[in-house]
Parts: sequence; structure tokens; C-alpha cells
Amino acid sequence: MTEAISIGFNKKKSTAVAFLDIQKAFDKVWHDGLLHKLLLNNYPLHLIKLIKSYLTDRSAVVSLKQSVSNPYHVSAGVPQGSLLAPHLFNIFINDIPIPKDAKLSLFADDTALAVEVNWKNLKLAKKKALSSLDLLVKFFDKWNIKINESKTKFIMFSKSRVMLNRTEVDQINFGVFPYPSKSHSILGQELFKVLAQRGHQVTFLSPYPFKTKFHENYKDIAIKSQGLFDAFNEELDGSFEANKLNFFAMLKYWIENIARMQEFTLSDPAVQELLKSDEKFDLCVIEFLMNESLLGFGGHFGCKIIAMSTLGQVKYINDMVHSPMPLSTVCHPFLSFTDRMTFFQRLENVFTTLFEDTMFYFYHYPLQSAIYDKYFKKDKPSFNHMLKHSVSLVFLNTHYSLNYPQAYLPNMIEIGGFHVKNTTNPLPKDIEDFIESAKEGVIYFSLGGNLRPSKMSAEKKQAIISALSKLKQKVIWKWDEELNVDKKKFMVRKWFPQDDILSHKNVKLFVTHGGLLSATEAIMREKPILGIPIFGDQMMNMARAELLGWGVQVTYPNLTETSLTWALKEALTNKKYKENVIKIAERLRDQQNSPMDKAVYWTEYVLRHEGAYFMQTSASSLSFIEYNNLDIYALFAFVILTAFFLQIFIISKIYKKVFSKKTKEKSM
Repeated sequence: MTEAISIGFNKKKSTAVAFLDIQKAFDKVWHDGLLHKLLLNNYPLHLIKLIKSYLTDRSAVVSLKQSVSNPYHVSAGVPQGSLLAPHLFNIFINDIPIPKDAKLSLFADDTALAVEVNWKNLKLAKKKALSSLDLLVKFFDKWNIKINESKTKFIMFSKSRVMLNRTEVDQINFGVFPYPSKSHSILGQELFKVLAQRGHQVTFLSPYPFKTKFHENYKDIAIKSQGLFDAFNEELDGSFEANKLNFFAMLKYWIENIARMQEFTLSDPAVQELLKSDEKFDLCVIEFLMNESLLGFGGHFGCKIIAMSTLGQVKYINDMVHSPMPLSTVCHPFLSFTDRMTFFQRLENVFTTLFEDTMFYFYHYPLQSAIYDKYFKKDKPSFNHMLKHSVSLVFLNTHYSLNYPQAYLPNMIEIGGFHVKNTTNPLPKDIEDFIESAKEGVIYFSLGGNLRPSKMSAEKKQAIISALSKLKQKVIWKWDEELNVDKKKFMVRKWFPQDDILSHKNVKLFVTHGGLLSATEAIMREKPILGIPIFGDQMMNMARAELLGWGVQVTYPNLTETSLTWALKEALTNKKYKENVIKIAERLRDQQNSPMDKAVYWTEYVLRHEGAYFMQTSASSLSFIEYNNLDIYALFAFVILTAFFLQIFIISKIYKKVFSKKTKEKSM
């Protein structure tokens, strides 16, 4: 059996082994069946008669202390303790069938069956293992052999971490990733691809369906609303000018535009058809980006909800599961602070967060509630109930090795890097030749999959071209229009296989907008970054990269040929950036379970435990005043102020009495 498992390891396969224990093996041997097998194996008749005589007309008694039972007839079994018993038992089970592509090991009354399987297709692996076991079960039933179920074990031996026999894999899951960003959809698709391969029936709603059917268990629902894409592009095209807006104007614009996108999503014909169908789901995984109205999917289908934050920890996500978020160490994503803030930075962080909370309470949530009421059935739970109590678990696309240590409740799970594959695809030949022909290496420049960099000002564009042209390195540049540059030095296209390019050893630097997905890929591929943050959490991500020493940034308002040239030379020549990113990558990889295994485990955990609501904190039932102990502080303040004013009152009375007495004495 050990050999079968070792062979599986060498072939990079898993081995499913069933360890079977035969119940009262020697005592339950069927006499007529044993004699029949002796005949089939051409044993001499005189020997068969001798064995028959040896087995039949036997009786036994039970002796306990001073008492002895009446004799009882023994109709089955072989006499234990005799020399002949093991031989007769082996003859009885020796013709046990060996399933195809399986290994069988017998030792006394113990039986082990090994089947080589591919754990990534868990449904097929389960079917193959059960098919082999079924053959043995039929044999045991035929010859009156009983299996001791309590002592029977089923173990998967694999170099990969496999979660088997922990949940029914035939679960029906629904992924909602409506944000019209391909990189965001890829996050959900990577998780749901693995779930489908494990036997889950999955439906995935996004604007980016697969071009061909991925798996028999995987169903795409495509959002095709042009209004959704128009609203998204309008938001992105204004990002280069967003730095000129104050925080109030920017937040108000985001709230309104995201509400528009939810309207376009929920009014899409494909979504409406789904809502009117008889579909049933056990679990709904929703990408959360200020789109609380989509919690209605959980109420509509009566399923559990997992929220996925592609931005990592943000206040409105924490509030849904009531996880603590100390503003003294956790920076608002729109601010470029770290976890080590000065007094004035903490002041700005608190003010910004409180202002956002106020905007959410009085403006954002009412908008989302109206959308929720408009598109989901009337007998659903209320919007406020769903907001406070419906989310079982939150996936955070981050990890403390590339972030800061944070205080989380147990239902907030870090899975940063789960979308990055262990292996990469071969590069297209022209890209590979371009990279390998660069004697000084290559700089990869990309501002993400969503921004249209052609919308930046001509002045900024020329500053970038001039700074890059001065360098010895070649440049692979993701840009959405033609550029008048040296084609021998620059390779410019609308799309590149980013992760595959970053994996090449001759790529020396990644110039990025500082988005969390790009930053994570850079770390996994051990590439320093130069960040030009544009909007959202990108400023905070780049502040973090600078603090941890694996990146340098040039803010967009300060982007000039001079500032960019300095930053490029600093990132390319200072060895600390490369050394630090290697250290951080090692920390990120050094996990007990891979991020994807962790995501799959916790997804199935929620299913196994009917929503795992026991992980929710009691804070969900507290009011704002109770949660923040404002009533307690008010009582303290009342007692202190009462004591203070009482003392003032008493002192004033004493003073008046004394002063009045002295006045009378003088007048006399």
C-alpha cells in the first residue's frame, strides 16, 4: 500500500485509500461458502470432508468467574487459536476481486483498497473510488461478510492539501461579480472554477462570461447592459481629474454612479430572467464595492452570503460583520497614510471616516435601500436586516505579509494572492523575443485593465514618454491608443498577459497604478514597483509599498519628466527594493494552506454549518449608542458633572452664608 501511495506522489497524483475492517472476521466465516470455494479450487475430496467434519457439529460455552453457560451450536466461523483457522480464512477471502486501476492489500482480517485519482475533479474522484468500493461490497454481500463501519476509514493521500469528506460537494452556488472590470471578474472566476471542478454546481453572473464552456458544472450569466459599461467608463475617464475634487464631491459622485450601475445590473434582461426563474442556490458569493442592494440576491433565493472585498479591509465591509476597525491604525483607503499616523494624520483619518459614515447613513444607504425594494420580491427580509445580519463571511483580497497586521473577527478571512496561479503560461513568441533581446532588461508599464490612459493630459503623457526614453531598458507598455515612440525600444499594445510577463526573469520593474491586484501579482513574481496612483485605494497601497521598502511612487499631480526620471532610476538601481520584495514574497507564500485552498475551505465551511452564523458577533444586535458605550459614558459624565456642580452649589452656599454673617457683624 505504501508503494501505491509513493507511485501516486511520483506521478503527481493523489491516492484514495479505503481501510476496511471485516466484522468478527474469523467468527463469521460462512461454512457452506468456504466448502464451496474448496471445491472450486480443486482441493481433494477427502480433505474437504475432513475440514467439513472439523467445522460442523461444534459447540461452545461461555465461562465467567464461577459460572458456565449452557452449550450453544456454532454454525459459522473457524476456531480461533487453531493453526488451521488463518489458512481457512485466507481461502475464504482469497478470491476477492481487484477493481480496475486499483491496488488491493490483505492482511489477516484487514483490507486496504487504493485508487489513483485526480483530486482537482473531486466529483470524478469520488465516483471512481465509490465504483471500486462497490465491487468489493458486492463480493462481501455475496459471501455473507460484514464490514465494521465504525472501524472503516477513507483517507486521501496527496501532496496537495485536499478537503474531502467535509461537505457534500453537490452544492449549488451563485457568484455575483457585476462590476464591469475584467480583473475583478477574474477573481470570482478563479474561485468558482475550482468549486466547479470539486463538484459544486455553480452559476456566475458577470459582464465577462467565458468564450467557451469551461466545465459541465459551470454556468455563465452575462450582463450585457451598455448603460453599465458607459457609467463605468465615465467614472474611470474622470479619474485623472478626480485629484482636483474635494472628498465630499468625489464620494457623492461615487455613491451616485455606483447606484446607477446597480440599476443597470438589476434591470438587465438576463438578471430579470434569473429573478423570475425557479432557480435555487445554497450560497451566494457577492463582490462588494458599495453595492449593498445586491444583498437582495441572498434574501430572494434564501441562501447564505459570502462577501468578497477586492480592496481588502474597508469601513463599510467591516460594518456588515461588525468587525472592529481602530481608526488610530487603520487608514481610510482614499488617504495615503500608513498604520503609523501622526496626530494630524489621525485627525484627518477620523474626520474623513466619520464624514463617510454620515454620507453613507443619510445618502448612500437610502439609495441602495430604494434599489433593493424596487427589484426584489416583497416578502423578502428588510434592507436593514440584510445589511446587519445576512453576511456569513467576508473574503479579503489581502494578507498581512503585504499589508499591516489587523484586528479581524473570525469570519473575516484573508485570501490575498488566491487568484495568482502557481504556474504561468508560455509567452507569445514576439513578446518573449522582445524581452530576451533586452540586454539591460525590460520595464513593464500598465495602469491596470480599467483605466484608459489616453484620457490623461498630453503634458503627462509626454512626461512619461520622455522619462522612459532616457533609460537603457526596453519598455512593454499597455496603452489604449497608438503612440509615436521608437518601436525597437517600446512594445505598445492594448493588452498584455501581465502575470506571464511579470514572471520573466528579465523584467526588472513594474510601473503600475498601484491597484491591489497588480501589487499582489508584483509581489508574487518578486518585482519591485513604481506606482503612479490615480484614485481609490491606490494611494494607500503605494504608501504601504514605500513603507515596506519594495516600491516608490510619484503622485499623479506631481508627475513630471523630472520626478518620473528620478523615481525610475531609484527603483532600478537601489537594490533594497528587489531584496525587500523577495522577502515579502517569501512571507506571502509561507502559509499552511494556499490562499485558494483557504478560500475553498471557508466557502465549504459556510455550507457545512448552515451559514456559520455562530461566528457573528453579538454587536449585530446592538444600537450605535450601545456598541460604542455612549450611554455608559453619558452616565459617567452625568455623575461627574453632578458631583462637580453639587460641590459648586455647596461651596457657594457656604460662601454666601459666611459672607452674609460677616456683613451683618460689620453693620452692627
